[in-house]
Amino acid sequence: MTGPEHYLQAEEYLQESFNMASGSDMERYYLTAAQVHATLALAAATAFAPHRLGVNRAEWKAWQAAAWTPEDMS
Repeated sequence: MTGPEHYLQAEEYLQESFNMASGSDMERYYLTAAQVHATLALAAATAFAPHRLGVNRAEWKAWQAAAWTPEDMS
């Protein structure tokens, strides 16, 4: 998985946790899975420097597509 994919997966698991009974094993599962993916996304995001220092533009576009809200993309 790429960093942006981890970010999106974390958001999906977090959203799914809201559908589980509070304090249930399934809620804990989804929250834990969300945290793991969020941590991996953070590691990926900090592992490369800005484009001017050699980062591939496709990586930045993938992050923008995953993390930015529509208002931010204008």
